[in-house]
Amino acid sequence: MYPYSLAQWFLFFYIYCFLGWVWESCYVSVKQKRWVNRGFMHGPFLPIYGSGAIMVLLVTIPVKEHLELVFLSGMVGATVLEYCTGAAMEAIFHVRYWDYSKKSFNLNGHICLMSSLAWGVFSILMIQVLHEPIESLVLILGHTMTEFMAFALTIGVAVDMTESFNEAMDLREILSNLSESNAEVKLIRKKLDFCIAVVDQDTSKLKEKLLQSKQMIEDKLIEEKKRYEIAFRERIEDKTLSGRRIIENNIERVMRGKHYVLSTLTEKANTYIQQIDEYTKERGIEPVKEMTKLKAELEEVLEKLSWQKEKTIKLKNKNYIHSINLLKRNPNAVSKKYESALKEIKEMGEVSNVKESSSLER
Repeated sequence: MYPYSLAQWFLFFYIYCFLGWVWESCYVSVKQKRWVNRGFMHGPFLPIYGSGAIMVLLVTIPVKEHLELVFLSGMVGATVLEYCTGAAMEAIFHVRYWDYSKKSFNLNGHICLMSSLAWGVFSILMIQVLHEPIESLVLILGHTMTEFMAFALTIGVAVDMTESFNEAMDLREILSNLSESNAEVKLIRKKLDFCIAVVDQDTSKLKEKLLQSKQMIEDKLIEEKKRYEIAFRERIEDKTLSGRRIIENNIERVMRGKHYVLSTLTEKANTYIQQIDEYTKERGIEPVKEMTKLKAELEEVLEKLSWQKEKTIKLKNKNYIHSINLLKRNPNAVSKKYESALKEIKEMGEVSNVKESSSLER
């Protein structure tokens, strides 16, 4: 084996990262029937392929004359790397950026038999066909040029990887917030509806007022939602809108809907507390134990609603745009922990009535 320098190893890594990106982007684009800039990063690099290629080189070049050993060692080495990378990324980001769970003979969705066999075939292809001309190209570069190119590419890839990592962390935060918020809102709804059920028959007047308040607020919610949906539909039917603007409208629609739900629930809680106060005042007695407990629960609900509103407005459009772009580069991404939240973000990124424009990209 040629005693490569560290800079040459780096160049091999970046070349195979690029070739892997070309393969994956073309393959996924054909399946999606639209161009997909595949991968975790923004630039034309897929580190899993570069890392896999380096591992294959290290374990197969000593036995490159024996194709069966090249196939076996390349398959095993690359499969172990793919599993470790996938498991680590899911543990950090709570998202599986590639998923083989629907494939036969898979292990935790990170690897599968077909993928492992493909790694073996790629190992033979690389050793027998690709590496020799790539090696010749790298070796004819002077020492200074090799060092410069390796350094420049390392800086560029490091910047891209840092930005992509931050976007993945943004996505994790959004998924966590959406999941927690949706679960909390469901519990709040149940608690507000339950407050009517706990009212005793002796308090039929209070129960009637609460039911009237509940119906009035729900009617207002339906009416307001219809008005906003009409206005939103008129905007997205505008064919002149760019893909990015369509997505921004989607985000605005979802966030405004969540904000309105929280506002309505807040109004409902305040109304119920007011009705309880009026009832106890009219009776001319101190609030009974049950009413005191109910009022305390409603006041706790108000605090939770205020906290949810703060979380809703905390994340800006750019955080959602970054997350949507990351998911567009990884259309098969799944999340066991945040399944419904991930689906919600993917739906925000749907542009069904216009052709996606380059303005969607950074």
